Amino acid sequence: MSRIVLASLLLAVGCGSADPVAEGNAELLSAPYKLFDESRYPSWVMQDDSYVYYVAEATVMRAAKLGGAPQAIATLAEYPAAVALGGAHVYALYWNGDVARVAKSGGTAQQVATALGDGRGLAADAGAAYVVVTSGGGQRILRVANGAVVELAQSTYVTGLAVDDNYLYWADEAQPNPAIGCGRNAGSVHRVGKLGGVNVTLAAGLTCPGHIELDASRAYVNSWSLSDGQVRVYSVAKTGGLPRLQLNGDGGYFTVDASYLYWISKNRELMRTPKLWYWPQLLATSADFGPFVDTSRAYFWRQATGYQLYALSK
Repeated sequence: MSRIVLASLLLAVGCGSADPVAEGNAELLSAPYKLFDESRYPSWVMQDDSYVYYVAEATVMRAAKLGGAPQAIATLAEYPAAVALGGAHVYALYWNGDVARVAKSGGTAQQVATALGDGRGLAADAGAAYVVVTSGGGQRILRVANGAVVELAQSTYVTGLAVDDNYLYWADEAQPNPAIGCGRNAGSVHRVGKLGGVNVTLAAGLTCPGHIELDASRAYVNSWSLSDGQVRVYSVAKTGGLPRLQLNGDGGYFTVDASYLYWISKNRELMRTPKLWYWPQLLATSADFGPFVDTSRAYFWRQATGYQLYALSK
């Protein structure tokens, strides 16, 4: 695979309770307010229009975005390999390759596939679950829907999955190196139709690609630099092309909306910048992980004697 060529370099160098608790800071865009407390580590955080979902130990939790205490909606058989929100269900992939789902409103988890391989990754939408399993020395990317399992693509080491209306996207480390965990300049971003088709390489030459996010026209992925240890964020058109450097460091936790890229800095600051140029703006301090966003708010977690989810108006 060829080394990545950076085009359109945009970075300017040198230049809970039921009643949410607000905090004041005149320098911030909007005052963050606490939605709820969680004593256990919240993993696999997901959202829809009204609720935030996450897994605490082996329990699937749900909390209203308007405030209120989290509620347990299901107990899983064990702590899962991956969890994803799709349509009216929360899906769980277990380490043995079993796939289960539970209604977002709560209930008993129902098994939808068994023993697909060693569970590694999961995405979902209203129609299917998309599962990554290790089998026979490689990885298989599968569509699970209505009792049928269909192979969509094969990969080496998937580190991130995302879906839109028509396609499944993933980041692939491609050549895992036992010394560093991934191959230098060997990672890539791919796309395949959700019903099958050609495995299209959108970008290549990435080192240690990981988390992947989508907007209407581009895929965003973070990539770890072996030379300086920085985690950078790149984007590439969903049709493929030259990658664009979006964030020159601090890209370990990031997300995007229609206009902005959001991240948490090494100084525990929730930041954002327009995606078309680099103009960083401080949104909140004491931010530990996240973030995620919806049409009107940005969300992040703080860690202090447990974990607290905060929100602020965008």
